[in-house]
Amino acid sequence: MKTLRFYMAVASFFATAFLTNCSDDLELISANTEVFHSQAADDDYKLYITVPKNYNPNESYPVVFYLDGDWYYEFFQNEVDELIESNKIPPCIVVGIGYPLDGGYKDVCPKCKYKEDEININRVRDYTFPADTTFKVPTGMAPLFTEFLNDDLIPKMEADYSTDSSQYYLLGHSIGGIGIFYNLFQHPNTKFDGFAALSSSIWWQGGHTFSLEEEYNQNYSDLDTKLYISYGTAESGSLAVHNAEMIDRIKSRNYPSLQLKTSILKGASHRQVAWDGFRNGMIYLLNE
Repeated sequence: MKTLRFYMAVASFFATAFLTNCSDDLELISANTEVFHSQAADDDYKLYITVPKNYNPNESYPVVFYLDGDWYYEFFQNEVDELIESNKIPPCIVVGIGYPLDGGYKDVCPKCKYKEDEININRVRDYTFPADTTFKVPTGMAPLFTEFLNDDLIPKMEADYSTDSSQYYLLGHSIGGIGIFYNLFQHPNTKFDGFAALSSSIWWQGGHTFSLEEEYNQNYSDLDTKLYISYGTAESGSLAVHNAEMIDRIKSRNYPSLQLKTSILKGASHRQVAWDGFRNGMIYLLNE
């Protein structure tokens, strides 16, 4: 029998770990989707893939990968098309990473009833590190998820589409933002050429992401990538403070090859940062 502590932990999990639910205002439309099995993570992922108009297999395209695909795919479909049409970004392939939503979450959260519960359980499992044993759902699997991104998903895209291997970019918001930092600091041979971390939930496990940044600096003298970091001044809790501190830390390292752009959005809430951050992050990353 599940204890009261179990259900309190689950309630706390949804109350604090997910500072955004950006599907509320979306009228979802169909996308080119497929389910892909990851050997690294031993799980299935739902991919939302959009190719540019007049896609030509004889040309090579940058690829933008974004986390929380179940919530954001309509935004990316519409936004990328508009940005390409207005010449703000070059034609590119866009890949949202989501979940099949097959009800498997009930094994770890019998009281959960909704699609959003399954998305949240899966994302906190995949984007966080280290594990937090106070939650009675899986956490801390960012190492396996990062392996999936680099060793399973990118090769799949290279096999199926005409991609430019020098222009792979990874974007994430909230809990997804610390997944971005994990990939950045813990995978020095990452196949991604740039990252956007938006309103990152650096509070996870007492700010452990700061330890990952410190560890990276102790082991490497350079950070050869493009990086966009954004947060809003109206965000709740420690979000703004932690993101400001992360920006200061990274700037203080003076990595010679790092191309860093930051954006502090005055008056922006956690949700608002997602829309502006994804848009501005793509514009920065996709332009030389």
